Amino acid sequence: SALNEYIYNGLDNELNNIYNGTISGYTDSTAQIYAQENNIEFISIGEKREFGCYLSPEYAKITYWDNDSTDAIIPAEIEGVPVTKIAYGAFRDHTNLINVTIPESVTTIEWHAFIGCSNLTNVVVPDSIEYLGAGAFFDTKFLRTQSDVKYVGKWTGGCQQNLQSAIIKEGTIGIGCYSFGGCMDLEYVEIPQTVTYIGQMAFNNCTSLKTITIPTSVTTLCSAIFENTSLTDVYYEGTEEQWNAIVRRAPEDYDGNEMDYSEYDDYKLKNATIHFGEKAPAIEIIKPSEALLGDINGDSTVDASDASNVLAVYALVSTGKESELTAEQIAAADVNKDGSIDASDASLILAYYAYISTGGTGTLEEYLNS
Repeated sequence: SALNEYIYNGLDNELNNIYNGTISGYTDSTAQIYAQENNIEFISIGEKREFGCYLSPEYAKITYWDNDSTDAIIPAEIEGVPVTKIAYGAFRDHTNLINVTIPESVTTIEWHAFIGCSNLTNVVVPDSIEYLGAGAFFDTKFLRTQSDVKYVGKWTGGCQQNLQSAIIKEGTIGIGCYSFGGCMDLEYVEIPQTVTYIGQMAFNNCTSLKTITIPTSVTTLCSAIFENTSLTDVYYEGTEEQWNAIVRRAPEDYDGNEMDYSEYDDYKLKNATIHFGEKAPAIEIIKPSEALLGDINGDSTVDASDASNVLAVYALVSTGKESELTAEQIAAADVNKDGSIDASDASLILAYYAYISTGGTGTLEEYLNS
């Protein structure tokens, strides 16, 4: 339709609502032009804002950000209506963005909301979040600089892809959609009693995962959580009655709307053996060992090759890609402990190497503290 053509060509960035035969949107926008050309009543909501939104009587959803600033402070309300959602791709590929503040009014961060914001480093995430979509912060510095399990406020939002064991920290309330997706070496997961929600495809393609313990705190299980895993046994610390009372939630589409659960039943979970009132048998928990600061390649020395490795990683993350360093290597590479791996870390390694090469003694830590 003509309206769909307008939406495809950018009307959605200026359109506020279509309701009862009227179109509301920004003054002098393509939404207004379309209404005038087609004899449709147009209601102006004022000049175009920094934040595009969908506005209903009950809630507002941020749909895009029209700014090249380094800082975005999302408003708690628009036109007196609370902002509760950040839409699919709303901030996508804003590479200048460094700092984001999300207000307490927001409960939903949809799929890919901040994907590709490669320099996004600092995010204020409120405790009000009730849903975190897959890849919401994928390819951001905010997640890249976290090791092992990666967090978005009180939710898991990703993980280091070569993890073999994951201990989710106490106080976490939700496992976000696809948080551990593709972590093929993952064998052991420890979920604390604070988690209430496990999102869609949370452990999808964790092909080494055979058993898991789900705590009694969990009240919602979404679809396809264990798709493409080796899951055979689920240990639930409560009773069968409690297990059956857990809400099975259908997957959400890109806009966070619930779909038909019956079409997306988790066959892996359905066919697993459920052990009630039990925890999974103890297995050896694999944790990263203490790394020698600066020794990225693990050869027990700190030299120019380690500096070269740091620069290679820096070049990788600077172009928006994720490094494949282990948690141990990340700890070793972040020489100045500022939470990022960059040229300054390589410079410190080279300075130490020059010091050692001219007769200096001691570890890199001792050198830095001297």
